[in-house]
Amino acid sequence: APHPLGSIDRGLRGDLEQVVAKAMAREPAARYASAGDLAADLRNVLAHRPIAARPISRWRQAWLFTRRHRALVTGAATTALALLLGLIATLRALEQARESNALAQARLAQATLSAQRAEAVRGFVLELLAGLDPNQVEGDRGLERVAGRATRDLAARFAAHPDLEAELRLVLGGILRLAGRHQDALEQVELGVELCARDGGVGSAAWLGARGELAKVLSEMGRWPAALD
Repeated sequence: APHPLGSIDRGLRGDLEQVVAKAMAREPAARYASAGDLAADLRNVLAHRPIAARPISRWRQAWLFTRRHRALVTGAATTALALLLGLIATLRALEQARESNALAQARLAQATLSAQRAEAVRGFVLELLAGLDPNQVEGDRGLERVAGRATRDLAARFAAHPDLEAELRLVLGGILRLAGRHQDALEQVELGVELCARDGGVGSAAWLGARGELAKVLSEMGRWPAALD
């Protein structure tokens, strides 16, 4: 049997090698039926089309099509890539829009909560001021009386805002401390510390601030060991 062309020159491997092998096959039935069939297969080799000398697989058919229509395939691949990149950009823009919308919603919710908190504190302060008689100079006794009444309403009024309740109890505790009612002040400040612990946790900035107010009250009451605890 003749040596395959690929054994002589590796560059001749492939379809041309198969055509020559078929043309020189030992069995006549395995050869081309006519010179025209051989010429047709040689033209197929030159045109990068499937040859009759060997069965064509789908992958090889696709490869031959790519070689025959390189410009078309390149253009189609470029278009597909551009469409893919456009799709990715669109999806990314949609995701960013969703994130921006979520951020806007979160900011709106925070602003609404801040407004509600401010309104609650405003109403509370107005009620405190309404308890003072402008025609009487009551001094510390007036502040003491108003603060004492206010402490009774805090739990119900700020049930939804324990952090605000804690801050206001600390403020009232300071008023009572300045008025000399240290035991009442201690009660309010201790409640403020407890609320800060529940809301922000022991060790939080609010809790540490409340503990500082508690230390002031205890030190003025002469309870130094407890103040330093």
